[in-house]
Amino acid sequence: MTRHIPNAAARRAYLRAAAFMLSAALLFSPAAGEIVPCATLRDAYFLGRAAEDARAGEVRFSLPAAVLNQPHRIHEDKGTPGEWDEHDAVWNMIYLFPSVYMMSYAVYPRDGEMRVDLYFYYRDGVRLLDASREGGPLSAPESAALEKAKAIAAGADPSLPPRERLLQLCGALCDAITFLDPRNAPEGWDVKSCITALTRGRANCQGYSDAFFLAASLAGFEVRYQNGWNRSGESHTWNRALIDGAWLDVDLTWMDSGGGNPEKYFLTDPSDPVPGHIPEESVWPLSPDQAGCAVKRDPLMVSGSR
Repeated sequence: MTRHIPNAAARRAYLRAAAFMLSAALLFSPAAGEIVPCATLRDAYFLGRAAEDARAGEVRFSLPAAVLNQPHRIHEDKGTPGEWDEHDAVWNMIYLFPSVYMMSYAVYPRDGEMRVDLYFYYRDGVRLLDASREGGPLSAPESAALEKAKAIAAGADPSLPPRERLLQLCGALCDAITFLDPRNAPEGWDVKSCITALTRGRANCQGYSDAFFLAASLAGFEVRYQNGWNRSGESHTWNRALIDGAWLDVDLTWMDSGGGNPEKYFLTDPSDPVPGHIPEESVWPLSPDQAGCAVKRDPLMVSGSR
Protein backbone atom coordinates (compact mmCIF):
# COMPACT_ATOMS: atom_id res chain seq x y z
CA MET A 1 0.00 0.00 0.00
CA THR A 2 1.28 3.49 -0.81
CA ARG A 3 -0.03 6.62 0.85
CA HIS A 4 1.73 9.74 -0.40
CA ILE A 5 -0.10 13.07 -0.37
CA PRO A 6 2.66 15.58 0.21
CA ASN A 7 1.07 18.22 2.43
CA ALA A 8 -2.13 19.34 4.09
CA ALA A 9 -3.04 21.81 1.34
CA ALA A 10 -2.69 19.15 -1.36
CA ARG A 11 -4.72 16.69 0.70
CA ARG A 12 -7.53 19.16 1.16
CA ALA A 13 -7.61 20.14 -2.52
CA TYR A 14 -7.68 16.48 -3.50
CA LEU A 15 -10.45 15.69 -1.06
CA ARG A 16 -12.58 18.64 -2.12
CA ALA A 17 -12.36 17.48 -5.74
CA ALA A 18 -13.15 13.89 -4.79
CA ALA A 19 -16.18 15.02 -2.80
CA PHE A 20 -17.76 16.43 -5.97
CA MET A 21 -17.24 13.09 -7.75
CA LEU A 22 -18.88 11.23 -4.88
CA SER A 23 -21.66 13.70 -4.13
CA ALA A 24 -24.30 11.50 -5.79
CA ALA A 25 -23.52 8.57 -3.51
CA LEU A 26 -26.24 6.96 -1.40
CA LEU A 27 -26.77 8.78 1.89
CA PHE A 28 -26.36 6.71 5.06
CA SER A 29 -27.88 8.04 8.28
CA PRO A 30 -30.83 7.17 10.51
CA ALA A 31 -32.88 9.57 8.37
CA ALA A 32 -31.90 11.17 5.11
CA GLY A 33 -29.83 14.26 5.79
CA GLU A 34 -29.69 13.70 9.54
CA ILE A 35 -26.44 14.55 11.35
CA VAL A 36 -25.61 11.96 14.02
CA PRO A 37 -24.10 13.48 17.20
CA CYS A 38 -20.95 11.68 18.40
CA ALA A 39 -19.19 12.40 21.69
CA THR A 40 -15.88 10.71 20.80
CA LEU A 41 -13.88 9.51 17.80
CA ARG A 42 -14.76 5.97 18.88
CA ASP A 43 -18.45 6.79 18.41
CA ALA A 44 -17.68 8.18 14.96
CA TYR A 45 -15.66 5.06 14.14
CA PHE A 46 -18.53 2.71 14.96
CA LEU A 47 -20.95 4.90 13.04
CA GLY A 48 -18.60 4.77 10.04
CA ARG A 49 -18.27 0.98 10.30
CA ALA A 50 -22.06 0.66 10.31
CA ALA A 51 -22.18 2.82 7.20
CA GLU A 52 -19.43 0.73 5.61
CA ASP A 53 -21.27 -2.52 6.37
CA ALA A 54 -24.39 -1.04 4.77
CA ARG A 55 -22.33 -0.04 1.71
CA ALA A 56 -23.44 3.55 2.22
CA GLY A 57 -21.89 6.28 0.14
CA GLU A 58 -22.06 8.97 2.78
CA VAL A 59 -22.28 9.36 6.56
CA ARG A 60 -22.69 12.61 8.49
CA PHE A 61 -21.89 13.24 12.13
CA SER A 62 -20.84 15.96 14.56
CA LEU A 63 -18.06 15.97 17.16
CA PRO A 64 -16.97 18.46 19.81
CA ALA A 65 -14.23 20.62 18.32
CA ALA A 66 -11.95 19.77 21.25
CA VAL A 67 -12.11 16.07 20.33
CA LEU A 68 -10.93 16.64 16.77
CA ASN A 69 -8.15 19.01 17.77
CA GLN A 70 -6.41 16.88 20.40
CA PRO A 71 -3.22 14.99 19.40
CA HIS A 72 -4.49 11.55 18.42
CA ARG A 73 -1.54 10.70 16.19
CA ILE A 74 1.89 9.52 17.29
CA HIS A 75 4.87 11.62 16.11
CA GLU A 76 7.78 10.20 18.08
CA ASP A 77 9.11 8.38 15.03
CA LYS A 78 9.63 11.75 13.34
CA GLY A 79 11.31 13.31 16.37
CA THR A 80 9.07 16.39 16.24
CA PRO A 81 5.57 17.00 17.58
CA GLY A 82 4.24 17.98 14.17
CA GLU A 83 1.03 19.85 13.52
CA TRP A 84 -2.41 18.43 14.14
CA ASP A 85 -5.82 19.70 13.14
CA GLU A 86 -9.29 18.34 12.46
CA HIS A 87 -8.37 17.47 8.87
CA ASP A 88 -5.65 15.09 10.07
CA ALA A 89 -8.05 13.43 12.51
CA VAL A 90 -10.72 12.81 9.89
CA TRP A 91 -8.30 11.89 7.09
CA ASN A 92 -6.68 9.18 9.21
CA MET A 93 -10.05 7.50 9.76
CA ILE A 94 -9.97 6.03 6.24
CA TYR A 95 -7.57 3.32 7.38
CA LEU A 96 -10.23 2.05 9.79
CA PHE A 97 -12.67 1.34 6.97
CA PRO A 98 -10.86 -1.41 5.04
CA SER A 99 -13.42 -2.01 2.28
CA VAL A 100 -13.23 1.69 1.36
CA TYR A 101 -10.70 2.43 -1.37
CA MET A 102 -11.00 6.19 -1.20
CA MET A 103 -12.64 8.52 1.32
CA SER A 104 -13.28 12.21 0.91
CA TYR A 105 -14.72 14.51 3.52
CA ALA A 106 -15.94 17.97 4.39
CA VAL A 107 -15.59 19.58 7.84
CA TYR A 108 -17.85 22.43 8.93
CA PRO A 109 -17.07 24.27 12.22
CA ARG A 110 -20.09 25.49 14.16
CA ASP A 111 -20.66 26.60 17.76
CA GLY A 112 -17.87 24.65 19.44
CA GLU A 113 -18.31 21.50 17.37
CA MET A 114 -17.39 20.16 13.97
CA ARG A 115 -19.84 18.69 11.50
CA VAL A 116 -18.19 16.03 9.36
CA ASP A 117 -19.43 14.53 6.10
CA LEU A 118 -17.61 11.37 4.95
CA TYR A 119 -17.92 10.06 1.39
CA PHE A 120 -16.99 6.42 0.71
CA TYR A 121 -15.81 4.87 -2.55
CA TYR A 122 -15.55 1.10 -2.27
CA ARG A 123 -12.89 -1.31 -3.45
CA ASP A 124 -13.30 -3.09 -6.77
CA GLY A 125 -13.95 -6.46 -5.13
CA VAL A 126 -16.95 -4.97 -3.31
CA ARG A 127 -18.27 -3.36 -6.48
CA LEU A 128 -17.91 -6.51 -8.56
CA LEU A 129 -19.51 -8.67 -5.88
CA ASP A 130 -22.47 -6.29 -5.71
CA ALA A 131 -22.70 -6.31 -9.52
CA SER A 132 -22.76 -10.11 -9.56
CA ARG A 133 -25.67 -10.11 -7.12
CA GLU A 134 -27.64 -7.09 -8.26
CA GLY A 135 -26.68 -6.63 -11.89
CA GLY A 136 -25.41 -3.45 -13.43
CA PRO A 137 -23.07 -2.46 -16.26
CA LEU A 138 -19.44 -3.59 -16.14
CA SER A 139 -16.50 -2.78 -18.37
CA ALA A 140 -14.80 -5.58 -20.32
CA PRO A 141 -11.91 -5.87 -17.80
CA GLU A 142 -14.37 -5.85 -14.89
CA SER A 143 -16.45 -8.60 -16.52
CA ALA A 144 -13.32 -10.66 -17.19
CA ALA A 145 -12.18 -10.31 -13.58
CA LEU A 146 -15.61 -11.31 -12.27
CA GLU A 147 -15.73 -14.38 -14.50
CA LYS A 148 -12.24 -15.41 -13.38
CA ALA A 149 -13.28 -15.04 -9.74
CA LYS A 150 -16.42 -17.09 -10.38
CA ALA A 151 -14.35 -19.85 -11.99
CA ILE A 152 -11.96 -19.96 -9.03
CA ALA A 153 -14.89 -20.01 -6.59
CA ALA A 154 -16.59 -22.81 -8.53
CA GLY A 155 -13.35 -24.81 -8.51
CA ALA A 156 -13.37 -25.09 -4.73
CA ASP A 157 -14.74 -28.58 -3.98
CA PRO A 158 -18.08 -28.17 -2.15
CA SER A 159 -17.69 -31.63 -0.59
CA LEU A 160 -14.69 -30.47 1.45
CA PRO A 161 -14.99 -29.06 4.98
CA PRO A 162 -14.95 -25.23 5.03
CA ARG A 163 -11.30 -24.92 6.07
CA GLU A 164 -10.02 -27.29 3.39
CA ARG A 165 -12.29 -25.73 0.78
CA LEU A 166 -11.06 -22.23 1.57
CA LEU A 167 -7.45 -23.43 1.48
CA GLN A 168 -8.10 -24.92 -1.96
CA LEU A 169 -9.48 -21.57 -3.12
CA CYS A 170 -6.41 -19.78 -1.74
CA GLY A 171 -4.17 -22.17 -3.64
CA ALA A 172 -5.97 -21.40 -6.90
CA LEU A 173 -5.62 -17.67 -6.30
CA CYS A 174 -1.91 -18.01 -5.51
CA ASP A 175 -1.47 -19.97 -8.74
CA ALA A 176 -3.19 -17.17 -10.65
CA ILE A 177 -1.44 -14.16 -9.08
CA THR A 178 2.17 -13.06 -8.62
CA PHE A 179 3.30 -10.21 -6.38
CA LEU A 180 4.24 -6.94 -8.07
CA ASP A 181 5.33 -3.80 -6.26
CA PRO A 182 3.22 -0.84 -7.47
CA ARG A 183 6.42 1.13 -8.11
CA ASN A 184 7.41 -1.43 -10.74
CA ALA A 185 4.00 -1.83 -12.36
CA PRO A 186 3.52 -0.87 -16.03
CA GLU A 187 1.55 2.31 -16.63
CA GLY A 188 -2.16 1.71 -16.26
CA TRP A 189 -1.84 -1.43 -14.12
CA ASP A 190 -3.62 -0.90 -10.81
CA VAL A 191 -2.06 -3.72 -8.82
CA LYS A 192 -4.12 -2.68 -5.79
CA SER A 193 -7.27 -3.94 -7.54
CA CYS A 194 -8.72 -7.41 -8.05
CA ILE A 195 -9.27 -6.47 -11.69
CA THR A 196 -5.54 -6.34 -12.43
CA ALA A 197 -4.90 -9.31 -10.10
CA LEU A 198 -7.40 -11.54 -11.91
CA THR A 199 -6.93 -10.36 -15.50
CA ARG A 200 -3.18 -9.68 -15.54
CA GLY A 201 -2.08 -11.95 -12.70
CA ARG A 202 -0.20 -9.25 -10.79
CA ALA A 203 -1.00 -7.64 -7.43
CA ASN A 204 0.36 -6.07 -4.29
CA CYS A 205 -1.15 -6.87 -0.88
CA GLN A 206 -4.26 -4.81 -1.62
CA GLY A 207 -4.79 -6.60 -4.91
CA TYR A 208 -4.37 -10.02 -3.29
CA SER A 209 -6.84 -9.14 -0.55
CA ASP A 210 -9.30 -7.70 -3.07
CA ALA A 211 -9.18 -10.86 -5.20
CA PHE A 212 -9.57 -13.05 -2.13
CA PHE A 213 -12.57 -11.04 -0.94
CA LEU A 214 -14.31 -11.40 -4.30
CA ALA A 215 -13.57 -15.09 -4.95
CA ALA A 216 -14.21 -16.24 -1.36
CA SER A 217 -17.47 -14.27 -1.18
CA LEU A 218 -18.62 -15.82 -4.45
CA ALA A 219 -17.80 -19.24 -2.97
CA GLY A 220 -20.16 -18.54 -0.08
CA PHE A 221 -17.70 -17.57 2.63
CA GLU A 222 -18.20 -14.55 4.86
CA VAL A 223 -15.00 -12.52 4.56
CA ARG A 224 -13.71 -9.03 5.28
CA TYR A 225 -10.74 -6.85 4.49
CA GLN A 226 -8.23 -5.96 7.22
CA ASN A 227 -5.87 -2.99 7.14
CA GLY A 228 -2.84 -2.90 9.38
CA TRP A 229 0.94 -2.84 9.63
CA ASN A 230 3.85 -5.22 9.28
CA ARG A 231 6.76 -5.59 11.70
CA SER A 232 8.60 -2.69 10.04
CA GLY A 233 5.70 -0.29 10.54
CA GLU A 234 4.77 -0.38 6.84
CA SER A 235 1.12 -0.50 5.87
CA HIS A 236 -0.29 -3.90 4.92
CA THR A 237 -3.65 -5.41 3.97
CA TRP A 238 -4.99 -8.93 4.44
CA ASN A 239 -8.39 -10.56 5.06
CA ARG A 240 -10.47 -12.19 7.74
CA ALA A 241 -12.81 -15.14 7.20
CA LEU A 242 -15.61 -16.42 9.42
CA ILE A 243 -14.92 -20.12 10.01
CA ASP A 244 -16.77 -22.18 12.62
CA GLY A 245 -18.05 -19.03 14.28
CA ALA A 246 -14.64 -17.33 14.62
CA TRP A 247 -13.05 -14.54 12.56
CA LEU A 248 -9.59 -15.73 11.48
CA ASP A 249 -6.82 -14.03 9.50
CA VAL A 250 -5.95 -15.02 5.94
CA ASP A 251 -2.95 -13.31 4.31
CA LEU A 252 -2.94 -14.40 0.68
CA THR A 253 0.07 -12.19 -0.11
CA TRP A 254 2.26 -13.95 2.43
CA MET A 255 0.76 -17.36 1.61
CA ASP A 256 2.02 -16.83 -1.93
CA SER A 257 5.53 -16.11 -0.64
CA GLY A 258 5.50 -18.23 2.50
CA GLY A 259 8.79 -20.01 1.92
CA GLY A 260 7.23 -23.45 1.50
CA ASN A 261 4.83 -23.06 4.44
CA PRO A 262 1.85 -21.11 3.10
CA GLU A 263 -0.51 -22.41 5.79
CA LYS A 264 1.45 -20.38 8.35
CA TYR A 265 -0.59 -17.38 7.19
CA PHE A 266 -3.92 -19.21 6.75
CA LEU A 267 -6.73 -18.94 9.32
CA THR A 268 -4.57 -17.62 12.13
CA ASP A 269 -6.17 -16.34 15.32
CA PRO A 270 -6.15 -12.49 15.43
CA SER A 271 -5.80 -12.64 19.22
CA ASP A 272 -2.45 -14.40 18.72
CA PRO A 273 -1.41 -12.96 15.35
CA VAL A 274 1.42 -14.04 13.13
CA PRO A 275 4.34 -11.63 13.69
CA GLY A 276 3.95 -8.67 11.38
CA HIS A 277 0.15 -8.53 11.41
CA ILE A 278 -0.90 -5.53 13.51
CA PRO A 279 -4.52 -4.52 12.90
CA GLU A 280 -4.99 -0.84 12.19
CA GLU A 281 -7.61 -0.36 14.89
CA SER A 282 -5.25 -1.71 17.56
CA VAL A 283 -2.72 1.11 17.02
CA TRP A 284 -4.91 4.01 15.94
CA PRO A 285 -5.68 5.98 19.12
CA LEU A 286 -9.44 6.49 19.35
CA SER A 287 -9.29 8.17 22.76
CA PRO A 288 -6.62 9.93 24.85
CA ASP A 289 -6.08 6.87 27.06
CA GLN A 290 -4.86 4.97 23.98
CA ALA A 291 -2.04 7.39 23.23
CA GLY A 292 0.67 4.88 24.16
CA CYS A 293 0.70 2.98 20.88
CA ALA A 294 3.05 0.05 20.42
CA VAL A 295 3.72 1.06 16.82
CA LYS A 296 4.90 4.60 16.22
CA ARG A 297 4.42 5.80 12.67
CA ASP A 298 3.05 8.66 10.62
CA PRO A 299 0.38 6.97 8.48
CA LEU A 300 0.25 9.80 5.97
CA MET A 301 3.83 9.17 4.87
CA VAL A 302 4.17 5.38 5.08
CA SER A 303 4.88 3.34 1.96
CA GLY A 304 4.80 -0.43 2.25
CA SER A 305 5.03 -3.14 -0.37
CA ARG A 306 4.22 -6.38 1.46
